[in-house]
Amino acid sequence: HDAQRHLVFAAWLALVVPSITVAIRRFHDVGMSGWWVLACYLTSFIYIGGLAMLVIALIPGKPVDNKYGPPAKAA
Repeated sequence: HDAQRHLVFAAWLALVVPSITVAIRRFHDVGMSGWWVLACYLTSFIYIGGLAMLVIALIPGKPVDNKYGPPAKAA
């Protein structure tokens, strides 16, 4: 059971770290600080953080440079 627990933790870590960095980049796309991702994760237990992440994911990115850099290229 201990080996299985380690495997699950490694898989979780392999998924969580990239998802956090993608969320930070998304917040930067709309001109917000990446620290808001932490605020959303900390309040996700009362669904406010999850709802905020969903709303921000639906906001179109800014087409101009912001303090985080140039806009992402369209796919």
